Amino acid sequence: MINELYIENLAVIERASVQFVPGLNVFTGETGAGKSLLIGGINAILGARFSKDAVRAGTERAFVSARFNTDRDSFSESALELLRASGVTDTEDLILTREVTADGKSSAHINGRPVNAGVLRQVASELIDLHGQTDNRLLTSADRQREILDSYAGIKPLLSEYEAAFRGFQAISKRARQVAAELEAQSARMEELTLLLDELAPFNLQPGEEDDIASRLSFLRNAAFVNQSFLTALGCLSGGGDDQQGVISLLTYCRDALTNTGEFLESAQSAENEYNIHRLEEMLSELDDIRREVSRHYEQTSDFDEGEILLLEERLSVIRRFTRKQGCTYPELLNIINEWRNELANLQFESSEPQEIQKERERQGARVKELAELIHRARQKAAGELSAAVEEKLTNLNMPGTQMPIVVTKGKVTVTGFDQIEFLIAVNRGEEPKPMGKVASGGELSRIMLAVKAVLSESDNVATMIFDEIDAGISGRAANRVAEQLHAVSSNKQVICVTHLAQIAAKADRHLLIEKAAGADGRTYTKVYELDFDGRKRELARIIAGDENEAALLAANELMNN
Repeated sequence: MINELYIENLAVIERASVQFVPGLNVFTGETGAGKSLLIGGINAILGARFSKDAVRAGTERAFVSARFNTDRDSFSESALELLRASGVTDTEDLILTREVTADGKSSAHINGRPVNAGVLRQVASELIDLHGQTDNRLLTSADRQREILDSYAGIKPLLSEYEAAFRGFQAISKRARQVAAELEAQSARMEELTLLLDELAPFNLQPGEEDDIASRLSFLRNAAFVNQSFLTALGCLSGGGDDQQGVISLLTYCRDALTNTGEFLESAQSAENEYNIHRLEEMLSELDDIRREVSRHYEQTSDFDEGEILLLEERLSVIRRFTRKQGCTYPELLNIINEWRNELANLQFESSEPQEIQKERERQGARVKELAELIHRARQKAAGELSAAVEEKLTNLNMPGTQMPIVVTKGKVTVTGFDQIEFLIAVNRGEEPKPMGKVASGGELSRIMLAVKAVLSESDNVATMIFDEIDAGISGRAANRVAEQLHAVSSNKQVICVTHLAQIAAKADRHLLIEKAAGADGRTYTKVYELDFDGRKRELARIIAGDENEAALLAANELMNN
């Protein structure tokens, strides 16, 4: 339970230290005295948002701490794990603190060790159950109704197991969708590659082919001109008919003419003449070699086909169409084709992952369904029991004959199961139960919530319950019944209650008064006092009549002695 709450520089509260006792602790005070600030301080300890707006003007920080005496067995394993991870090993006494500076920097500690607000929130939720002024209306929400039923059913471990299974099913379902998308993309890519390769396959493109074709075309396109040139050269060398003599024939005549002169002229037989004849014979031999080479080239260039040019041009056009299409050179195109072939071969490798994922998804889906069915049956069983228990409490809260059936029906599978839960209510005999939010008044909702909290308090491990104006919309006989119920709950729970009802305040084991007054410096200060017997009587008189007149004091005394 909570032993002490300390607040410093929280709005109009400069400094306040409040001690609590087991049983029923009650706060009273004029409207606007600062009761909501105390609840705000407790909310900060519970991990709620703690903003710089809470800092008292002119100060550097606002600080709240709460000291708890706890039972280790009251903590869930998850909360104990969080405490251990934060370095907190002794859970018998816990001091939870929150601080926020004027520039907005906030911090949280447990037993002096820093933690984040999320850790503080989870640990504190196992120490305190706080019912705020807005929670009555929250009772009409489907989520809150489900939480209440689950809390009564005591299925938190089952819900945790189900949520883990559901998250796992979500994850593998997502993976299954990803794999299906990947397979679809893979299939589309295989089709694309197959079409590309099928388009290229008939052409059987070879390395170096483009250069070879270009060279051959260059030759063929100039073959006629080259052939004629070689023919002309042959004519010059050998002659071209009866009336044309070539250079070889002329040089042969020249050599023979010089040789024949030696028979008649002695001077013609000189060494010089022989040298000239020898030179001519060498020229004739060289020219004959040239003639044979030219003749060979002539024969080569004589054998060409115009049809071959068309075929080669068409082949070159195909090559260049593909290179333009891919925006690359011919060698690069051949590399791309090889890459396509390798990629297609890899894509065609069949993976067992899709089948394995589908099997695992089916297995996990079956587990989710199995756990959801267990939750459904537990909720159905708890619904009838909770309904009967709350109806009994409502009879004691001056709402006899009230029916509160809890309807559990199957719906869409979600992270909380597949149940749709609705609390119905009929506050008058003979009426058909209807959704709670449509028929229950504010005062009725307050008593319904108190009845629910009273029932839950009999089975949960939370040691402290806080009610912030649970008496909203309640008066007369109903107020007496609410006071009795709060006192009954406080027999096995520590209860802290902010109230405007004298009947509730009269049942307190400790009565705390919150007052707001102006200080000597002209600033407003809120103080918290523990009231003795006479102080309580005067405060009850004020609540009853607005002042401490004799009749009000007598009424207050009677309330306190009942």
